[in-house]
Amino acid sequence: MSTLSKPGFLKWLVIVLLLINAATLAYLYIGDKKKPAPPKRGRDFIEKELELNAQQKIQHDSLHKIFSDKQQAIFSRIKVLKDSLYFTSNANNDSVLVNQYTQQIGAELATLEKESFYHFKKVRGICTPQQQIKLDTIISRMNNMQRGPRKQ
Repeated sequence: MSTLSKPGFLKWLVIVLLLINAATLAYLYIGDKKKPAPPKRGRDFIEKELELNAQQKIQHDSLHKIFSDKQQAIFSRIKVLKDSLYFTSNANNDSVLVNQYTQQIGAELATLEKESFYHFKKVRGICTPQQQIKLDTIISRMNNMQRGPRKQ
């Protein structure tokens, strides 16, 4: 009789495989729960990169809150305009409405760019000369980032 055909051997093989499976599942469930922190963005990123002191962080938080509220209002208006644009009926004046909505969306985007400019100008105002150089580099990198659909 071969080793594989012996009933005792097969029982032990099944038991060993079950134990290995149980150990693997236990490790996956209980094991290393540490996940890498998501990359810092926005306010936290600026504070970390510029190494802002406590007073600067307070000022920056205040500036960021104001800017964030303005951004959200602009994004909300753009959403309403885009919804109106894409749900425009097939009326005879369709091209007139499309032009109106796209011009309004463009105006909102221009407002957003102005608000961003003034926000970073204020942030720059609370920075030391060394921090201003770092901020200028960050802003330059942000402006050079390609926006739009991601390459696949």
